[in-house]
Amino acid sequence: EAPLDPMRVPLAGARLIEASAGTGKTWTITALLLRLVLEHDIPVSRILVVTYTNAATRELRSRIRQVLVKAARSLRSQNQAAVSLLTDEPISPDIALHRIRRAILDFDEAAIFTIHGFCQRVLSNRAFESAMPFEAKLLPDESGLLREVVDDFWRLNVYSADPLWASYLLNQRADDPDHLLQGLRHVVGRSYLQVTPLPPLEDTAPSEQAQEVAFQALKILWANECETIRDLLMNHAGLNRNVFRLASIPQWFTQMDDFLDRPQPDFNLFGLFHRFNHFQTSVLQTPKSLKKGCDGPRHAFFNACDRYAETHAALLSLFDLRYQHLQRALFDYTNHELQERKKDRHVQSYEDLLTRLQRALKTSQGNALAETLRADYQAALVDEFQDTDPVQYDILQRIFIDGALPTFLIGDPKQAIYSFRGADIFSYLRARRTLRERHRLGTNWRSSDRLLQAVNALFGGGAHANPFCFKDIPFNPAAGAPNQRPELTDDSSLKAALVCWHLKREVPEKPLSKEHARQVASAGAANEIVRLLTDQPRLGERTLAAQDIAVLVRTHHEADWIEHSLRRAGVPTIRQTQGSVFETDEATDLERILIAIANPTLEASVRVALLTELLGHDADDLERLAADAGQWDKRLGDFHRYRALWHDHGFARMFRKLVTNEGLHQRLLTYTDGERRLTNVLHLGELLQAQAGPRGATTALLKWFNRQRDIPTGDQDEWLLRLESDADRVRIVTIHASKGLEYPVVFCPFTFGGELRVSPNGPLVFHDAQSDSLTVDFGSAADSVGLIRAREAAFAENLRLLYVALTRAQSRCYITWGAVNDAATAPLAWLLHHREQDPGQNLIEALTSQVRSLTDDDIAADLQRVAQQAKGAMIVTAPPNTHARYQLPNAGSLQSAARVFSRQLPLKRRMHSFTALSRDQETDLPDHDSLIQRRPDISTDPLRFPRGARAGTCLHRILETVDFTDPLQGPQRTTINQLLRAGGFSEEWGDNVVNLLQRVLATPLDGQRLADITREQRCDELEFYYPLASLTADALKALLSQHRFGHGSLANDWVERLQFETAAGYLHGFIDLVFESKGRYFVVDYKSNDLGPRDEDYAPERLLATMVQEHYLLQYLIYTLAVHRYLRLRLPDYDYEQHFGGVYYLFLRGMNPVSEKPSGIYFDRPSAAMVEDLDRLIDGS
Repeated sequence: EAPLDPMRVPLAGARLIEASAGTGKTWTITALLLRLVLEHDIPVSRILVVTYTNAATRELRSRIRQVLVKAARSLRSQNQAAVSLLTDEPISPDIALHRIRRAILDFDEAAIFTIHGFCQRVLSNRAFESAMPFEAKLLPDESGLLREVVDDFWRLNVYSADPLWASYLLNQRADDPDHLLQGLRHVVGRSYLQVTPLPPLEDTAPSEQAQEVAFQALKILWANECETIRDLLMNHAGLNRNVFRLASIPQWFTQMDDFLDRPQPDFNLFGLFHRFNHFQTSVLQTPKSLKKGCDGPRHAFFNACDRYAETHAALLSLFDLRYQHLQRALFDYTNHELQERKKDRHVQSYEDLLTRLQRALKTSQGNALAETLRADYQAALVDEFQDTDPVQYDILQRIFIDGALPTFLIGDPKQAIYSFRGADIFSYLRARRTLRERHRLGTNWRSSDRLLQAVNALFGGGAHANPFCFKDIPFNPAAGAPNQRPELTDDSSLKAALVCWHLKREVPEKPLSKEHARQVASAGAANEIVRLLTDQPRLGERTLAAQDIAVLVRTHHEADWIEHSLRRAGVPTIRQTQGSVFETDEATDLERILIAIANPTLEASVRVALLTELLGHDADDLERLAADAGQWDKRLGDFHRYRALWHDHGFARMFRKLVTNEGLHQRLLTYTDGERRLTNVLHLGELLQAQAGPRGATTALLKWFNRQRDIPTGDQDEWLLRLESDADRVRIVTIHASKGLEYPVVFCPFTFGGELRVSPNGPLVFHDAQSDSLTVDFGSAADSVGLIRAREAAFAENLRLLYVALTRAQSRCYITWGAVNDAATAPLAWLLHHREQDPGQNLIEALTSQVRSLTDDDIAADLQRVAQQAKGAMIVTAPPNTHARYQLPNAGSLQSAARVFSRQLPLKRRMHSFTALSRDQETDLPDHDSLIQRRPDISTDPLRFPRGARAGTCLHRILETVDFTDPLQGPQRTTINQLLRAGGFSEEWGDNVVNLLQRVLATPLDGQRLADITREQRCDELEFYYPLASLTADALKALLSQHRFGHGSLANDWVERLQFETAAGYLHGFIDLVFESKGRYFVVDYKSNDLGPRDEDYAPERLLATMVQEHYLLQYLIYTLAVHRYLRLRLPDYDYEQHFGGVYYLFLRGMNPVSEKPSGIYFDRPSAAMVEDLDRLIDGS
């Protein structure tokens, strides 16, 4: 592989470029594109640039445009020397400037895509050639559909399992569809996978019968001989009491009781019974179980336990095979069913885009399609090529590589760390074997010379030739750039750029536990970070800042460890991970709150919402609220108002009000991780609003939210956790999230971790050397080739992850190593201690055996060997144990404060309602009276029905639901009871409500009664919108005064006091009831206000005072206009005087059909002239 000079490499044919970390890959891509524009005069719309994430696409687009703009500036002088800096071709300055300017002007058409975006563009633009269905919509995330398919498979194949098979599945933790789904995710839809055949299924019935017989024999012996067996194990003189501890035996007997208490064998209980073998003769008679020279206890039960263990093992092997066939059946079912359902629903996933384009290129018309695409794209630059898969590589090969177009495949196999996303490192290696033109970028522009020296020694200075496990991935030492990154100048005794903390055993020959090692390493990292921040070392011309330091981790659990240590040391931190915001605790809490808001009448949901950390109540708070009915009703009223705001004005407005009213900012910021929590809440709010749209339906949005939380894939960039602050803080970053980033100082405190994430119970994916293809194996034998190869592939990827982590550092990096449990399979074990082995030997087993045999001195010797090869750039030392605490710099005595916003922003066009106009609130609320101060005794007296928001809402709902003309008994009484329960009231209030309704329905309304109004004559909860040109309080007052509205009464004072901000946009509201009687239409508004216990309290003069006080006069004018406009559109011969009957405000508690004087009824009929003038005022005419 020759070193690459981007300014001189020929722009012809296919070339593979290995770009090691920090060697300027992005700069190389921009330079090659610039040359293609200048030298070949190719428009930017015909130069295909492909990368693998949306974020990388955005970055490339930005960087390329910046380079084009800089090139244009340098060419403005029309100087030939400026051209020579950009290309060796003899191009005149004016032609070069013209081509660059055209590229800038056409940059919106630049063909910079993800691989999926490119395939989508081809399939849509070339629909006929690619046989693309026209109606197919893109399904960005098929997790929901995949879950649906797996659930169906579960119901068909597992739901009816017999108890024994079900207990096996439970023991395998496969007792629900989620387990099968997790194992399926990384293999389904990958058409290129070769499947290893399974042995044929065997009949399990004989083995099940044999186990049943052995189990029943055990039960009988245990029932009859339990005390004898207990006496033998507790008192036998020959047993080794270090193995058969007297304190442990009673627990074994309890477990045996539980196991044999079942009517039939249970795999799960047996799997949890870890000491069952201590009841077996074959174990009791071993030298380990006995004192020297002694014979062990003997009993028929012990022999029966041996027999049962044998039958269990035989059946277990058959069930293991059956489980493998179940997984294979699921794999086949899902691959078929997923495609069928997507076809039926006219949707396609991102992976479908790839497979459909590949399929189109393989047809008889494939060559013609490829020729067409070569005409569309005259050159190709493929970024992150190491993350390709066989389908992507096949597409690129058929279109570009085989077409001899200028094609540059740029990547680094040492940074291939995305196998969980389907990336296949062997596709890159296949291209390396195939392509003749191979280059490498060997100059590192990121790291300091001393750090490069240390990393080169670690990966390239070992005794073996394969630092990345596969011989096809060599390590070429990187050279430092002329303008080196500055060294970190702090402790004069610490000249090294790579610091390795050596963890030594506390007990000879006993490795450290992983938990203890994590504690020591995280504490050491915290102590060293405190020292760096306190000493303020120089980094070139400036002082090292907290944001210059990053701690890299593999998992969220490791992030928790280091975050805890740093916070305990007073170090400000920030986490940057690739987790989904839907997986957070805040998502759980917010869902519970939204459920309560959507159903505020369900008090249980409200209590659950109040107990979330977002709302901050505890059990004591709920108990106090329950004891104070007024406060409880007030709290329920908050949820009703949120519900109304959501319904009327959309999710965003409700969410802002929720955050403000509930004090989420103040409450969450009291936590140590408060900024993280608050960021998650606000992020979730944005995502929910984006999904809801301006007026998203409540139920649909909650279903969507639950679905995302149920299967949070995190595949979409906008779902990833955001940084909670841009302040000067130490970064905690997962290694995967750090790829492409760089930091002056990097800590990798947990490099002793040797977890190989390969489950023998799930599908195993590995590269089969014989077929040169990715293979999936559903077998799980411990010595199977599939399991060995899968573990080797995971180990090799861990090595690449270590390389990515160390190469994020610019000036210094810290790692940790020592004799720790499972460290034998860590990447550093391979780099530091690997010795040559037989070619046929199991790589992982051989390495594990080698490392476990090492003493602390052996480990130290290997570390010092690498340190010597680094020539002083690496140092080996113990982790600092200073228990230091960081003191934040004194920010000074000045108290910062936000500027006071004094201007008044005019709200132009928006949604208005009666409530907003009259009370400067934001939405119509349910009618209710003042909050109750006591919880009344249940009574049949209508006036004693509870007051408050819930009561008013409940009465409204009942009036909307019941048929006025039918008796309020039988089915109607059942309905009333149901609505009472839904409203949070006991059914014992039913008689009270029936009495109240009977009074309301029977009270005469100027010769008519509601009891005579049929369903066909009424319209409940009539919702209206009508446009509002521009309405001012002065204009409305002038109109009302002109028509002498309320003249000579309290209403006149109300007109004079009327004030509201200028309103424009729409008027919106709900009318409780509009009914027709004898050809005339009446407006009814129910009021549950409690004005007193006597009929006189509901006399007309008292009602007028209430109407004025509550601004109901304005409300019924709005309602009158709404019905006037509605009737004008619906009735051909509409006439206000003839058809509009008037407005009734029914104060329910005061209505009495036998009262001598009018009670509880306010009636008015505005004049036709005033309504017409109001109509013209509202629409601006």
